[in-house]
Amino acid sequence: MHLSTGWAKPLPIKETYGKFPIMSAHRTEQAVQRIEAALGRIAKISDTIRPAPPSVSGLVVKHESLRDSASNTLKELDDLLKRLEP
Repeated sequence: MHLSTGWAKPLPIKETYGKFPIMSAHRTEQAVQRIEAALGRIAKISDTIRPAPPSVSGLVVKHESLRDSASNTLKELDDLLKRLEP
């Protein structure tokens, strides 16, 4: 199935309702099929999009938190080793 992104062909006017032409059932079905195909392509592409990388400031905050945690853990280990020494 080949879908075009070029200019749409004008719809034949069968009847009008106020200012708006009424499409035939066949043309309506074709339009719905094109919309559904476009929605399918959008869904497929949206599954492949990776989320944006975290912000630099967020990474800095995380880094500081991990550094503090590692520093505290090393201090606890040092204290344990000192208590184990004869």
